[in-house]
Amino acid sequence: MHQITEAQAIKKTNKHIASMFARNRDTTSSSQLKEKLGHQLTLMCCKDLLPFSIVENEGFQDFLICNKIVNTKYDIPSRTTLSPLNLNKIYNTCVDKTKEQIKLSTNYPTITCDGWSDNLRTQPFNEAHTGESIKDLVSNVLNEFGINPNSVIVVSDKASNMRKAWRLLNVIHVFCVGHGIHNLLMKDCFHNMHYVSEILDKVQSIINKLRYRQHELENEYFRSNEKSFNDLLLSIDKAGEIIDADLASTYIDADDTQVLNEKFQNDNLEVLRLSDDLKFRFHTLKQRIVTRWNTILVMLRSYADNIPGIEVIFGRLKHFDLILTTAENEIVRDLIQFLSLFESTTTILSASKSYPTISLCLLLRIEIESLLHIDGLESSVIQNLKCLISANLDNRFPVTSLYICAFLLDPSQLKIDINRYLTQCHTTKELILSEMIKQFKINDFTQASATNNKHKPPSTSGFDPILDEIQNYLQLDISCDDVLQFWQSSGSAFPHLKRLAQIVLAVPATSTPSEQVFSTTGLILNAKRTMLLPENVGKIQMIHDNYNLLKKT
Repeated sequence: MHQITEAQAIKKTNKHIASMFARNRDTTSSSQLKEKLGHQLTLMCCKDLLPFSIVENEGFQDFLICNKIVNTKYDIPSRTTLSPLNLNKIYNTCVDKTKEQIKLSTNYPTITCDGWSDNLRTQPFNEAHTGESIKDLVSNVLNEFGINPNSVIVVSDKASNMRKAWRLLNVIHVFCVGHGIHNLLMKDCFHNMHYVSEILDKVQSIINKLRYRQHELENEYFRSNEKSFNDLLLSIDKAGEIIDADLASTYIDADDTQVLNEKFQNDNLEVLRLSDDLKFRFHTLKQRIVTRWNTILVMLRSYADNIPGIEVIFGRLKHFDLILTTAENEIVRDLIQFLSLFESTTTILSASKSYPTISLCLLLRIEIESLLHIDGLESSVIQNLKCLISANLDNRFPVTSLYICAFLLDPSQLKIDINRYLTQCHTTKELILSEMIKQFKINDFTQASATNNKHKPPSTSGFDPILDEIQNYLQLDISCDDVLQFWQSSGSAFPHLKRLAQIVLAVPATSTPSEQVFSTTGLILNAKRTMLLPENVGKIQMIHDNYNLLKKT
């Protein structure tokens, strides 16, 4: 795919690795080389989540010697040099550079926060998980990085202790949309629909029983598909014989497609072809995770793709009580179809490279409401699910003034009708933007800068320049593919709204950044690194996540 030969690839890889440790032997002393190598190795271990004991591995030592990075293994820094000596130095540098970045940011930075109870912790938290304790912990972290706790926007779930902590800190709290959708599907639907929960538990039991019989299940799957394939070929051959005989008796030209189609319709013959559903596909059975609603969809899909084989094996094992009825299997298929509608929303919210901001929240709410529309074609189970979700939607996914403000700050969304949400919040577009400008204390620009601004639209009110600016903005009718590019190029015409956009459009819609810390921590604390001190885990995590700030040092 990369159109390079193997020899070229090896040569390029070796050159890249060796360049990381390259240095001038003529101008650098042996101790300085060892110190520099120790710094680079520590940084590499933190970024790639490698154990510091790698410097004691014979293969790694031979690699450094063979590539002439060091002369002997005694030139390689020891494990204790990498940690804690170099680890502490790099961590302190990382903290300082992070503080510098924060100083350059807006006066209203956003943080994401989440809590997880487990045996593994990146930081000991032995106190009771009360709102007061969480407030004190977050306040200490904010003070450490020079952030004013009174000017912070927090994205988190709606746990009572979290909400109390944010009230005590007097910060703006944005509810995590991902948690809202999860609670809608898990707590409000599946927990309240007992017969659906029973089916899910039954499917889970089936998968638990067959976890160690995957090979047998795979054989049954291919055997059943092979039979379907052979039956299909027989049907095609039989249909072909009928067509040939019919053509011969009526002297129809086989190239006349239109006539052939009419003959097919008259004789009630259906063109048979190998569909995608009959292709050989086998899906490994997957279990659900109780804290993730989308794993229910994964589990049900893996079950539905293997129903014939599952029934054969359970029949052979005399486990007839575990075989789902036809009606239950139909409910499974309905659930798959319904839950698949929410899959794209979850994918958007869990993006790891570019976090979605709250400018998408109202769009996602509109999309979810359209998915919950009852058209009368659904099964009774799906209708009940839709009713339950609709009844709890305002609680789990509320429409707030901040969501509407972020929505309006994307000019491509100005023409979308949101009057029902404005009525629900008892406000208007102008009032929301005006109140947000006051809430975030966005001061008027100097008269000199306003005078020098050649792109400022003519005033229509003459009384309130901010209101005049808002009204001119809301009258825009443009297509905007990149909202940041719009505010960079056209923001001078709307100076107050531009500063508001810099604050609001930086607020993520979910606490995904915090949740990804848990995943990274799980990779750090593997079976071979169980003796790491909690504070060292936190330092490795910090360096790993801010590697780009240290790359050139």
